[in-house]
Amino acid sequence: WFCSGQSNMSLELKHTLSWGESTKKIQGGTYDNIRIHGLGSNMNVDQPWKTVNDADADGTLLHYSSTCYYFAEKLTDEFRENGQTPPPIGLVHTAWGGSTIEDWVDDETL
Repeated sequence: WFCSGQSNMSLELKHTLSWGESTKKIQGGTYDNIRIHGLGSNMNVDQPWKTVNDADADGTLLHYSSTCYYFAEKLTDEFRENGQTPPPIGLVHTAWGGSTIEDWVDDETL
């Protein structure tokens, strides 16, 4: 899943009210299916993918897009609520805070 947009998509997980609850669930293995990209510099295509477990362990997860992460958490929960095994979910964070809306919409749409 591509997570693109402006500053609202860039809000880091550490600035949300429920990040502590999510961290406990990650450490308990609840979200082993989630993979994230876009940690160091979200525009660096050469950076490695990480599991949320690895990103939590090294402290980088708290700097990841909260909107992007919570989307994957919710999607995982919905699979389980429907009696299904959640598939691997890959998140690519490409948001850029301070960008204008014109940067994200093609000329024809504008």
